[in-house]
Amino acid sequence: MGLEIKKNKQGLYKLKSSVSDENLNDGWITEDEVKKILIEREFGRFMQNVIEIDMEFPSGYYINDKRKFINNKHASGGRFLLDHWYDEEYYKKYNEIIDRLKIEL
Repeated sequence: MGLEIKKNKQGLYKLKSSVSDENLNDGWITEDEVKKILIEREFGRFMQNVIEIDMEFPSGYYINDKRKFINNKHASGGRFLLDHWYDEEYYKKYNEIIDRLKIEL
């Protein structure tokens, strides 16, 4: 999603989607609040990538010089994300992957 950031004379910010033209926050916010929003957005993308890699690997990667493509066995990641976009199952799946693979963040 495209992002338009406005700054006023008092040093406060307003975030707006350049796609939907809607404000992403109410009123004017501080620099730290903007950073928090931007970091949370990136963390959401990170969580999505974790789930996709776990559920779809090896699809999309070169193994022994041959690229693997999605088949029925490995096509479940995208479907899961569509069905559970940021709901409780989404976070449970992310935490299960992090715990199972012993990833320390």
